[in-house]
Amino acid sequence: MTTASFCAMTCAEGGFHVFLTEKFDGIWPVCTTKEQAAEIVTTHCGVDSRRELNTKGPEQDLWLSLQAEYKDWLRT
Repeated sequence: MTTASFCAMTCAEGGFHVFLTEKFDGIWPVCTTKEQAAEIVTTHCGVDSRRELNTKGPEQDLWLSLQAEYKDWLRT
């Protein structure tokens, strides 16, 4: 599975919407859809499309860091 595919699946998760809402409280409005989640992720990572996250670099590193934060958040 590509990084972009995994990101798309994560953006569809309701828990990820809650995580993004809490993490970016005051910066972004409440996240309730996969489209809003995708917009937050692409803006946060500095890409125009999640497809760009398939290429190694600082943008992919930002996504992997955000994903790790989400996994930790799920454990709490």
